Amino acid sequence: MEPQDLSARGDKGKLDLRWNLPSTIEKPIAMSISIATNSEMTENVRTLVFPNVTTSLSVDSGKGIWFARVGSWIGTEQHGIIHWSAIVGPILVNTNKIQLPVLPTSLQILHYQSIIDGIRLHTGRNHRHYIVLEWSKEPKFTAGSTHWRYMQHSELGHVDCRNLVHPNKYSIRLSTFEGSETLPTSAIRQLCKGVAVHGKVPLKPFKYDNKASVTSDRASEIILKDVLESNKVKFHSHGDYLRYKIAMEKTMDPKRSV
Repeated sequence: MEPQDLSARGDKGKLDLRWNLPSTIEKPIAMSISIATNSEMTENVRTLVFPNVTTSLSVDSGKGIWFARVGSWIGTEQHGIIHWSAIVGPILVNTNKIQLPVLPTSLQILHYQSIIDGIRLHTGRNHRHYIVLEWSKEPKFTAGSTHWRYMQHSELGHVDCRNLVHPNKYSIRLSTFEGSETLPTSAIRQLCKGVAVHGKVPLKPFKYDNKASVTSDRASEIILKDVLESNKVKFHSHGDYLRYKIAMEKTMDPKRSV
């Protein structure tokens, strides 16, 4: 469940945020704060990750009119879902400081591969680190349309975005933060600038088709009929011989007949 009762104000040149965590939810492995200059959380976005040891934080956001939300990381140290609170704002922060800068990233999406119910993103990285994964049907990753997960990037060099539906087109974005290799993190970390792909379609799930089985049974019947009528046993291939044996067994054993 997401954090609740989020409130925000500009205080002493900072963006001051306070919230509550319902006592009935699983304890988050970490927390996030995301700020932006529009209510859809798509412009001038900054996201911080920090330990789950507080229900308040003052962000050195810099001068501007801000919108904000708080997210709880629910899951294990390896993977989970980020649940976001409602968005609050606009909040005026009056200060002479510049806006919190965006951190560059060395993360790349080298190429992608459509898989059943998902998209595989190849990064080429072969060491373990944390990835934040977003996916949406909207290319701008609007707050109301975007799903968030976190996961520990494997040493296989790729990240899988699962539970997608064919033939929908998806935008997928990957972000990471420098520093801690484990969760919960012991410090405040800022997510680096994300890298994204757009308009990707997952593969359609395969469905079992019994036409092959019906065709095989029909071939077996034809071979058996030819043998019985000609009273000669002559096979053009080992496959014909196997089909003959199966057809004979079905004939001799009524319980196996189709």
